Amino acid sequence: MLLIINQGLPPVQGTIMNYMPSKQSKLSLWDTWVYVTEDDAIHLFYLAMLPNDPRGYARHAVSRDWLHWEELPRIRVGGDKGEWDAGPVGTGMVFRYDDGRYYMSYTGDFDGDQQAQNLLVSDDLLHWEKLKGTGVWPCPQEAPYEPVEDSATLQAWRDAFVTRNPAGEWEAVCCARVRSGPHAGRGCLGRCRIEAIDRWVDLPPLAAVGRYAAMEVPEVFAFADLATG
Repeated sequence: MLLIINQGLPPVQGTIMNYMPSKQSKLSLWDTWVYVTEDDAIHLFYLAMLPNDPRGYARHAVSRDWLHWEELPRIRVGGDKGEWDAGPVGTGMVFRYDDGRYYMSYTGDFDGDQQAQNLLVSDDLLHWEKLKGTGVWPCPQEAPYEPVEDSATLQAWRDAFVTRNPAGEWEAVCCARVRSGPHAGRGCLGRCRIEAIDRWVDLPPLAAVGRYAAMEVPEVFAFADLATG
């Protein structure tokens, strides 16, 4: 995978990341996310699958220069058979919360009709445990968001991105759908306020433009001194 990442890292604005897994044969790769520690260790996480391998894992590598990587053990994300998040999982991201611990968001029940956002927690970015329950941010079943029974396509309540707003408060956005308008144009950016790591309170959508079935993998970043989604 080759990505050009613009994070204002010295000495240049644009940083080229070049990564190729050592086990390449028949390995399917897709969504990636990166976390850079205070001592500039670059942790790369990505979804990948070998034939007949369940899509319930995130793979992990670490670097100091974006080019040379040490592969680390894969991270079990999906639940065991019979649990709500068994099977494939959706895109995540990593953030450090007020308690000093690292959290990784993920989407459980990705191929089902009850997608929900949940978290893994770690003290060192290497060893991860799952928060118990059925997800910290389940799909709301009331307006303005689309209830499961109204969905004519794959349900969209996935890809949570967690950040602080300009006031310093924790929020998250995700790929979601509103309940009004033509089905092909109900895609929106769901939004919540994080009052505690296990208490996420729904807010109205951040954006609903009426043009897309889904608005996947949103990210909030600073652009021209403004917060842009």
